[in-house]
This record gives sequence, C-alpha cells and structure tokens, in this order.
Amino acid sequence: MPTIQVRDIEVNFEEHGPVGGEPLVMLHGFTGNLRAFDRFLEPFGRQYRLITVDWRGHGKTTNPGDRQILHSELGKDLAAFCDGLGIKRAHFLGISSGAMQQFPLALARLDLVQTMTLVIGTHIFDDHAKQKVSEIAAGQRAKFLTEPLEDPTRQARRLKMTDQWEGSVLAPGDHAYTPAQLKTIARPALIVHGDRDIFFPVRIATEMYESLPNAELCVLPRCGHEVPERFAGFFVQIVLDFLGRNPLGADGEGRAG
Repeated sequence: MPTIQVRDIEVNFEEHGPVGGEPLVMLHGFTGNLRAFDRFLEPFGRQYRLITVDWRGHGKTTNPGDRQILHSELGKDLAAFCDGLGIKRAHFLGISSGAMQQFPLALARLDLVQTMTLVIGTHIFDDHAKQKVSEIAAGQRAKFLTEPLEDPTRQARRLKMTDQWEGSVLAPGDHAYTPAQLKTIARPALIVHGDRDIFFPVRIATEMYESLPNAELCVLPRCGHEVPERFAGFFVQIVLDFLGRNPLGADGEGRAG
C-alpha cells in the first residue's frame, strides 16, 4: 500500500479503478479503516478512480503523540492529502465521521469539492449525540476491561480509540456548524440516513438537507447507524446515480423554492 506524508502524519491509502477516472475519495468512520469499502470497490471502481484512506490514528496511518483527533483537524488532513496527490477536485464519500470531516474541508477548501456524499453523518454534535456516545463508550470500556488479556497491546489500543472517539464528540465547539455556514457550501450533496439512527435522529438529516443549497436526501426505513451494510445494493445505486448527474466540472444548481 502506498503512503504519503501529510502534515505531521504518514497516511496509508489505496487506489482502485481507472487511473483516468474522476477521483472519488472514500472516508471510513471512527474506529474503522479503509477496508470498510472493500465490498464497494468493484461497482464504484468500474468508472471512478477510487482513493480509500486510513485517516489519522486509524488503520496504518500514524498519529504522533496520540494527538486528540478532532474533526476540524481531519478536514485539514484531508485537504493536505488531496494536495499531496495532486488532486484539484474530487467527489467525496464518507460514512459517519468520514461524512463529518467533509464540512470543515468544504468550508475551507471548496475548490477541492465536486460533490459530497454524507452517509449517517451530522453537522453538529448536539446533547443527544454526546449522551449516546458517552453511554456507548462507557459500555465499551467495561467490556474491553473484562476481556481476557490475551493481547494487552490490542486491548490498550481499543481503549485508546474509545477515548479518542468520545473525546472527538465532546470537544467543545469543534463540530458545530450552523445552517448559515452550511448555506455557503454550494456543491451537490447527497445525504443518506437511517430513520432509526441512535446518534443522529432524522431531524439532523433534514436540517442538513434544508441548509445545504444543493442537497438531496435519502432516508432509509427501519435502519440505524449501519446504512451501507443494510442496504448495500441500493446504496451503490443511489450514489452512482447522484455522481453520474454531477460529473467533474459541473457546477450544479441549487434547489428551487
């Protein structure tokens, strides 16, 4: 796998699909890695130049000093990563935290963004999200600490990642974008959400839809925070349709009304 130096980290990434295809940067969720997209490489890779990334502190990408992972910093990492690869403009598809880091990217470097596909994401960590994350993080810590110490290093890493995950959500003011800020992101955006998401209720998805000037909204029934897994075939279909209608170089138009 190739790596590239980005800011203070060594980023691990993979490329798939046609070299001359429109770039599609795929961003996994917190505690995951680029393997999250393996099932989607074949259908998306027929047309697009896929770039899957282990972001800061995940997979094989470094995070010197175990720095706190903030979504605002992930957006800066992402911009520097694209610059390092010589990407002038790309499609971005992110799941959960992979969706969230697209907001600081777009607000700072809209020139890099052709489209945004925001899967089970949010523009703000409200009190509901903070409470849910803290509850689940506490349960994970209790589980990890009671497991047999067959691999202390792995156990320590899991505990550290849980702390990083909770810390990224509870960080004061780090991920709190207003509707007025979202209205400045004039790029096509596809919001894909589950109607039973435990972290981000549907009202979060509708607020993003109403605020982003060129957004489309797909809410999937009886689905929580596992949209791509539950609806893999349909997910591929709607994303490919969206990308196909917003090719590289097209500016898109805002919704009427």
